[in-house]
Amino acid sequence: MKIALPLSFLGICFLLTSCKFQYVQDREFIGRWELKGRPLLKGLRIKIMKENEEMIGTITQLPENESIASYMKIGEVWLKGFERTSNYSFLVRETRPASELFSLYGQTSTHTYKAEFMDDQRFGISDESGNPQKSDVYYERVIE
Repeated sequence: MKIALPLSFLGICFLLTSCKFQYVQDREFIGRWELKGRPLLKGLRIKIMKENEEMIGTITQLPENESIASYMKIGEVWLKGFERTSNYSFLVRETRPASELFSLYGQTSTHTYKAEFMDDQRFGISDESGNPQKSDVYYERVIE
């Protein structure tokens, strides 16, 4: 009993101070980001800002791949629909390149991903079954 009480106290303290359970403000997304982990979209940069209480990520730099870049425009919305699912986890919709072409054929023009901050400079994205914390695809903050 003498050991159980201090161990319980330490366990509770650990859970309350763990990064995984801390509340992440949506304003942490605001800023400039570069997409990493997708070779076809290498060099793609976006700027996330809050417009009319909604988070929007617009393209500020096209990817290096000219074929892909030809279907994208500077200022086009790339990320939208940021939705909180827990204290630290979000859903976000990413626009597909050539989304207008996809929609002509009845295909969806966006894809929804889970998003979580890996650290204060990166947030990972993954499909519903994946773990954004361990994803190879992530957005890295650009310091200019």
